[in-house]
Amino acid sequence: MKYIKYITILFFVFVLFFVNNRSVSAQSCSADLQTGEWQLCDIDIETGAQINCINTGGGGSQEAYECCLAAGTSTCEAPTGGGGGGGGVCWGGAVNCPAGSAIALDQPLSVFCSNRWGEGNMCAPIGSAQRETGCCRMSGGDCSNPEYTTYNCCAAGSLNQCSPSGAPYQINNSCFGTGPTTCSNSKDTYISHFSNPSAGVCVVDCEYNENGGCIGGTQFNVYNVTTTCQPVVCTCALNCTSTAPVAPTPTSPANGAVITGTSVNLTWTQGSWGTGCPANSNLFNIYIGTTPTNLALAGSVGSGINSVLFTGSTGTTYYWRTEATNGSLATSSPVRSFTFSNPFVNITPWWQVKDGDVTTSGNITSLVPNASLFDTIGLGGFPGVPVFGGVFNLTSSSSKISVTAWNVNTNTSQSRQFNYSYFNNLVPDDVNFNNISNLASGGSAYSDSYHWFKATGNTTINSDVNIGNRKVILFVENGNLNINGKINLNDGNGFFGAFVEGNITIGNSVTGTPSLEGVYLSNGSFNTGAGTSQLHVRGSVASFGGINLQRNLSNNSTPAELFEFAPDQMLLFPEKLMFRRNKWTEVAP
Repeated sequence: MKYIKYITILFFVFVLFFVNNRSVSAQSCSADLQTGEWQLCDIDIETGAQINCINTGGGGSQEAYECCLAAGTSTCEAPTGGGGGGGGVCWGGAVNCPAGSAIALDQPLSVFCSNRWGEGNMCAPIGSAQRETGCCRMSGGDCSNPEYTTYNCCAAGSLNQCSPSGAPYQINNSCFGTGPTTCSNSKDTYISHFSNPSAGVCVVDCEYNENGGCIGGTQFNVYNVTTTCQPVVCTCALNCTSTAPVAPTPTSPANGAVITGTSVNLTWTQGSWGTGCPANSNLFNIYIGTTPTNLALAGSVGSGINSVLFTGSTGTTYYWRTEATNGSLATSSPVRSFTFSNPFVNITPWWQVKDGDVTTSGNITSLVPNASLFDTIGLGGFPGVPVFGGVFNLTSSSSKISVTAWNVNTNTSQSRQFNYSYFNNLVPDDVNFNNISNLASGGSAYSDSYHWFKATGNTTINSDVNIGNRKVILFVENGNLNINGKINLNDGNGFFGAFVEGNITIGNSVTGTPSLEGVYLSNGSFNTGAGTSQLHVRGSVASFGGINLQRNLSNNSTPAELFEFAPDQMLLFPEKLMFRRNKWTEVAP
């Protein structure tokens, strides 16, 4: 039977070559993974097509054994005697997946030998995702243990889908019989196939073996054959239709709510989660922002959580929404808003004096909170004395003035005005003014060791100035002085005095303890700047156009402006600018 088959195939090949010298064939043997049936085919080297296929069967048949050997498989099991079903091992059984699961994938995951010894032809129970595929031969050549191949099974409701994956590769044959010329049906996908004439020849013998030794072997012209394949990856794709979850409903806070403080619990409700494919992964995503159209992801919580704590900033309006996602589809709640109110929004900013007097012909008003005082004790050990010609308004409570409650309600008058012109006229005639660009560290000192500076027109100090131990006097003529940086000095040694014919305006970013040091006089107004941080002046401020207190800290725990008396600045005040009375003395004629 075997000899006749090969003669038939050989005759077919001879005829094929005589008819068309461009075609040579070889044999291929393969087994179906699911049924275990072996198939013996001729392969056209030029086209890669399988021709003259013979189904050799499975189990322990002789044909299957020979086919297995022809395929070069090392675990082929020879047929044995026995009744009933033909003997041999339990060969070619179908892959059994768990109950309710889908078909197994075509690609094996692993191959292993069982520990079943000496059970002959009996078929051992096959694992739920395994089938018996061969025999594990011992050193003596006997087949003692079955070989099993493990396959992947798809979950219930899924589909076995295979698609090309990875880089294509080529199979090259210079002559028939040197290897496979076709792509593996279960592991690869076919891309292309082509052949080119080779420079040499291929010699076959009577049994159609390459380079055989049979006398009278015939030489045939052959073709180089190249087949391009691409690996196939199989996956379990659930036969699943996604449905969206029910949109969450915000429950707290109410839309547009005003909340005292800076923290709030955001809560919501949610119904069905719908269907997520391949499986649900239910989450709530919380989006928050300061505009309704620009919300950012603030965090995510699991399906069993319907509340999160959010902390923000005072006086800010926030917008938020909750999104429910099941891993495939998502639905969102409407956008809601809330505002963190300023608990001090209705409290007028207040100012404070430390260790100093306040003198005005008008009113003194500072809405001092209950736990604070208007005039506090400094280094002198006593508070100052507020002097006013109008009304002293401290929320109608005299106990808020100071620990002593000292105050004077009287009109003051003085014929001489100690304004810009007065001090400017006292400047010695021989003073050489320095350029203001050298205010921080340069300039020459006058005979009195003071550094005199003068600017004309509007003048700005843009950076911090540290006077140190220097003594600096600045005149600004026909203009305003804008101070956008801190002015500090060494207490008890340094001195700074600014005499301005126009206004003095402090930048809203000037802050610190202290923010400004020295003596400040303006013919116009003294403006503290509309900032949200405290202005602390250590020294003296005199303004003939009034003092505009513009700062607002939005709370009542700290004064927006603090004026602290500095006795060292009075003691270091330049003698040349002090009030002088005429003194008459008798001299010898």
